[in-house]
Amino acid sequence: KGDYAVVINGDTFYDVDLSEMKKTHAESGTAITIAAKMLMNVERSGFLETKGGLLTGFCEKGASGAGLINGGIYLINKNALDGISEEKFSFEKQVLEKLLMPIGVFESDTYFIDIGIPEEFERANAEKDLLIFKNRAANDQP
Repeated sequence: KGDYAVVINGDTFYDVDLSEMKKTHAESGTAITIAAKMLMNVERSGFLETKGGLLTGFCEKGASGAGLINGGIYLINKNALDGISEEKFSFEKQVLEKLLMPIGVFESDTYFIDIGIPEEFERANAEKDLLIFKNRAANDQP
């Protein structure tokens, strides 16, 4: 149902406001919008090159310094995946890096953690009660 899908990587937790991301996606007119997070050190994740709210390229892991990273949440127009016939594929490599249409970038400064790394997974488990409390408090406000 609807014109787009929300796709979320399973190895990150990113507390993105999906309503705001949807609004940005609709306003941009792009086929795909990526949630992006500014990190002070992108060495472990690589970073996104952007201009004017659009993705212009990917820089692989190993770069140092600050930058926007791919937060692993996407809004995708259903027709953006036309022509992909494989059942299993790398979304980043086979779609994002090869797509011949503009890709939007939604930057969010909310809580982000890479739970695909054991130490970070442990940290996320330790912090989950704080996140649950924060979200409950936000929803209880008028």
